[in-house]
Amino acid sequence: MLIALPYPTITFLPLLVAEEKGFFSAEGVSAHCVQVQSHGGQTLAQLVDKGEVGFLCSLTNAMESVLGHGHALKFLCATTLTKFPCVARPEIGTIADLKGKKVMSGGGRSNTDFRFLCSRYGLRPGIDVEVVQGDSVGRAKAFEDPTISAVFARSQFLYWGTKAGFKPLYYPDPGMGWYEGGLAAGVSLIKQQPETVQKIVTAVVR
Repeated sequence: MLIALPYPTITFLPLLVAEEKGFFSAEGVSAHCVQVQSHGGQTLAQLVDKGEVGFLCSLTNAMESVLGHGHALKFLCATTLTKFPCVARPEIGTIADLKGKKVMSGGGRSNTDFRFLCSRYGLRPGIDVEVVQGDSVGRAKAFEDPTISAVFARSQFLYWGTKAGFKPLYYPDPGMGWYEGGLAAGVSLIKQQPETVQKIVTAVVR
């Protein structure tokens, strides 16, 4: 059974550990992590939907595929729950305080998060809040820029933010968070091999 990793990042490290430590074989299943982005013009979500790949690990990509393209995928578990969307300067108490400020985000999940929270607080990106895009290196260096009030990025960026005096800015609702990593599978695979799917989930949870 193939577990597709869309790109190399620490978010998917638990899956590689599960394979390396023999957690899958201990459950009596054969599962291998492979880096796959697309094949033959098909997206990774399409490959999972059709059963050509067993599992998709980017829950953000899976969510976009379900909502935007109607692919028959189900979320099974996550390896990470991020409870804050950004790291901000101490004077920023809520997302609303970003009005008139400058922030940096990436082009994927962090940008989606930023725009969702702006709509929640009635802020217009690019008008009420100045936003600049930055890759991983750019966002790590953004904490040194005195004009930037917040950086939207994965929780790993808290390291650089804390060193620069920034703090995590938590989601507005209790219990709200963003799930990352983990597994999503095609509905057809779950129906055809429920026991195998459960064993692989058990290994990842372990």
